[in-house]
Amino acid sequence: MHHWVTERTILLVRHGSHAYGTNIATSDEDFKGVCIEPKQYFFGFAHQFEQQEEMVHKGHPHDKVIYSLRKFMSLAVNCNPNIIEVLNVSDSDVLKTQLSGYGYDPLLRSIAPDLLSKKAYKSFSGYAMQQLHRIKTHKKWL
Repeated sequence: MHHWVTERTILLVRHGSHAYGTNIATSDEDFKGVCIEPKQYFFGFAHQFEQQEEMVHKGHPHDKVIYSLRKFMSLAVNCNPNIIEVLNVSDSDVLKTQLSGYGYDPLLRSIAPDLLSKKAYKSFSGYAMQQLHRIKTHKKWL
């Protein structure tokens, strides 16, 4: 785990069942966010950083994925459904939108409409097909 991720997170949102109001008593909370990695990572002077994950099944209290700004934007311009979701959550599900020392930064959420393109058709239909495949596989497992 990179110790600097939390302090350099510029956007953190709740998503999943708690954001949609479909959670049940056993539902874990899901969070996604964006951080700006230190310059030695950004410029490649140290190991690359794309994302950091915390997962309930690995002993964490919730599922959380924090993407580097570079990785996040790469996914966003390709209309990745999970990233489009992050940019369009309800304001009440936005938990953090600032970087310590730099002030309020609503830029990422404000450009969400500009990131939508015809790529969304392919991304979202591909995502739907993957989910259907997972359902069929899970059904066979039962």
